[in-house]
This record gives sequence, C-alpha cells and structure tokens, in this order.
Amino acid sequence: MPYSIDELKNKPSYKNILDADKNELKKFFEDEELKAQQSGSTIEAVKTLRDPDGFILSYEDPENLGKTMPSSIQKVRLPMEYINAVEDEIFVKLNEERTFSSFRPLLTNPEPLAPNDEPQTEEEVIENIRAAARKIREKKQAQKDAAEIAKSTSTDPATVKENASNTKPPGKPPSKATPVAGGAKMA
Repeated sequence: MPYSIDELKNKPSYKNILDADKNELKKFFEDEELKAQQSGSTIEAVKTLRDPDGFILSYEDPENLGKTMPSSIQKVRLPMEYINAVEDEIFVKLNEERTFSSFRPLLTNPEPLAPNDEPQTEEEVIENIRAAARKIREKKQAQKDAAEIAKSTSTDPATVKENASNTKPPGKPPSKATPVAGGAKMA
C-alpha cells in the first residue's frame, strides 16, 4: 500500500534510510579530505570530483538543502591562462607611441580624409578614400617589409624601423660623438 509523502516521513524505516544516506555522504567527503591530507596535498592540488565523462559532480548538503557540501573537494579550480602578445606588434606600437600618461590609451580623433574643410565633389570624396586606403596598404606593406628584413638580419622589426629612420626615439643616447661648443668633440 503506497504512502503519501507526509506519512512516509513519519515512518521510522524511511528515516533510517535517509539517515544512512546522509551518513554515507558525510563519510565519503571525510574520506576524500583525509586522503588529500595524508598525501600532503594542498587545497589547490585536490582534484575536483568528476564523473567518468569529466563532468563536475556537485553534492547537496543534506542538512542545509539548496547548498553544496562544505568541503574543499567541492571547489572548482580553473587554470589562469594569459595569451602572449605578438612581439612584432608590441615594438611597432611602442615605437609609434612612446609616452604613457596613464594606463588607459587616449582616444584620438582619426585623421580627416579630406585635405581641407571645403565641400568635396563626389570624385574628390572617392579620391580621398582611395588615398587613405593607399596609405593603409603602404603602412601594412612597410610593416611586412620590416618583418622580412628583421628575419633575414636576425633583429626585430622595431630595430629595422629605427635604423631606417633618421630620428631616434626619446631616451636613447646618441650613437656617435656629439660636437660641443668650440669645436671639441665629446665621446
């Protein structure tokens, strides 16, 4: 004869089954934590409980329904991964913008495509767009060329760009003797 839920909760045999399940779950967690302590594992080294398919298992605390079991093996740990930056791009960006005023980049207004403020005809607008696109292609090609030269000379593109320029970035000492007043040279 089937019982209702309320009747079932009042039966001693049902209470014994629930208590046995609670005790078994508590014993399981105590054993797992004891194994971790005996092996000398730190909390970070304890494996999260997973099933054979790799899914994380989470157990509800029978004394505190709706909450997980208070155990270190219930904590999920994810490795932190940082993506490495492309070194060529770092040097190019640093050479273009060497002064840092804050940790956030300053937003700059893009360069206007029109050469002046006068109204442009449709043909002039198209030519301005083509000129801007040519500049972008030339800059990209120059970066590719610098990378190719750097590869063949065992240097980096920033050094190639610096050697191709007649200006030196701030903070670099002059590479040759500098004339001083009176005709003497300083080394």
